[in-house]
Amino acid sequence: MSRRRSTWRVCATLHQMRAIAAKVLDERQNALTHEYELTASSGIWRRANGTFTVKLVYRNRHADRPATVSFTIRNVSHHAMLSAGQAG
Repeated sequence: MSRRRSTWRVCATLHQMRAIAAKVLDERQNALTHEYELTASSGIWRRANGTFTVKLVYRNRHADRPATVSFTIRNVSHHAMLSAGQAG
């Protein structure tokens, strides 16, 4: 029998996701996404070991050729998530 990795999607609003993105992305990554919009397909997953995986998906709909940029940050601590939630 195969073993499934245990992950659970965390409910977060787009406003909360923006606050978390500001915390987990560095200054250069934030500059890259300046003209992009955070999409609803972004999300947070809690892993069985207590850490989080954050996936941020940005889309530039105003460019001649729409582009998507995504960041996946693994092993984000509970403490980092709490401080990001208080920032928003």
